[in-house]
Amino acid sequence: MAATTAPTKPTKRVTISDVAREASVSIAAVSRILNNSYDGFSAREETKERVFAAVKKLGYRPSRAAVRLATGRHNAVGLCYPVYDSLEGPIDTSSLSQVFRHFDLMLVQHGIARTLKNENMDLVVMPRHSGRSIADLISQAQETVDGIIWINP
Repeated sequence: MAATTAPTKPTKRVTISDVAREASVSIAAVSRILNNSYDGFSAREETKERVFAAVKKLGYRPSRAAVRLATGRHNAVGLCYPVYDSLEGPIDTSSLSQVFRHFDLMLVQHGIARTLKNENMDLVVMPRHSGRSIADLISQAQETVDGIIWINP
């Protein structure tokens, strides 16, 4: 008879409560320490070290949805570029990699790449079809990104 293995349970997401329990501090203390928000609150270095050690040990990563609810920020920037019905337009599949390479250089030159990386921001690609209105794009952007980088041919 072959041995059977029990089905594995899905891994539970580590929460800020788990970090607080592991570090023996309050949830508010964890939040303030991780967000560097010390309005009238001061934490001893030893407490900060316990919190950061708990974060590392448990593998805690903030929930993007929770951050969005708390801050009103999406932590994403939209890259809006034109898409043409014909491959003969200024941006087609053969030139798209060149556009992104130059885009990356521009982000580095203006310090935006550093911001995207340090702030753990996403880049959302938003194709702009000829029949799509600017109002529609802006409406979508308000729900998904904090800003738009607009590429014109």
